Amino acid sequence: MTATDLATLIRVKRAEKRWSQADLAAKAGVSRSLVAYVENGGRPSISTLKKLATALGISVSELSAVLLTEEVHHA
Repeated sequence: MTATDLATLIRVKRAEKRWSQADLAAKAGVSRSLVAYVENGGRPSISTLKKLATALGISVSELSAVLLTEEVHHA
């Protein structure tokens, strides 16, 4: 998976909960602009990844695997 796949995964999980970007940001303790950055293909820090995963109710390893797969493909 690529950063785009990570963005899609986060967007889909957020939409399943019927949350806006602002809702996810509030629940994760991050800014709405950071959620938008990630959903537009930006690469979040590990701490942001953990916050988003926790807020979305998914495992950090599920989100981390997406980024690790991307790093392997670009190595």
